[in-house]
Amino acid sequence: MTESVRKFAMRVDASARIGSGHVMRCLALADELRDHGATVTFISRDLGGALFDLVRAQGYEQLILPPAITPDGSEMPDWQVDLAATISAVQDLAPLDWIVIDHYGIESRWELAIRKVARKVLAIDDLANRQHECDFLLDQNYYRNLAQRYAGRVPPSCKLFLGPQYALLRKEFRRVVPRPSDAGRAQRLFVCFGGADLTGETEKVLRALTRREFAGLTADVVVGTANQRIGAV
Repeated sequence: MTESVRKFAMRVDASARIGSGHVMRCLALADELRDHGATVTFISRDLGGALFDLVRAQGYEQLILPPAITPDGSEMPDWQVDLAATISAVQDLAPLDWIVIDHYGIESRWELAIRKVARKVLAIDDLANRQHECDFLLDQNYYRNLAQRYAGRVPPSCKLFLGPQYALLRKEFRRVVPRPSDAGRAQRLFVCFGGADLTGETEKVLRALTRREFAGLTADVVVGTANQRIGAV
């Protein structure tokens, strides 16, 4: 990283509805950027369960936008309202070298206008359901038609980083040494459906594991603090 490219901001939210995955993968990216000399600031709306304490515990500045009040009860206000709040929050940091956006409620109009305070824009996405106005786009997921998913949705100059080889993994996962698979019947299962698991997938798996054919299988279950059914699990 050159001396002139050091100031990053992450526009990312978390809540019981949104989940915690967006913040967690941004933290993984932030740690890597910081290791290369960058300063990183997080910008998040106060939605409850936004992982503010975790972000701060990792040593990052956290700028908090006010809660959204919308007629339809959504957690994201009109894009112009969110944009204005974000620009106001980063005034003391501007101009930013980069702003990283990991948010399903943000699209090309927001990204284009944020260039008033940020030189470059990186969008993290995995839905491919809206237009982007960004310099880089990262989608770390695997899809059969991966190369075509963003055709016509990003500028011609946008550089795409597509596929699991660009996965935003925390350092502790990168240090894991793969073990050769044991022949025969599986003995141990890891179950995790993210920080919120709104649809109760953890409970569905656990109910399935009570079936006779899974007798003797050990399950390690991880649930996030935003999971509202921890007791049932």
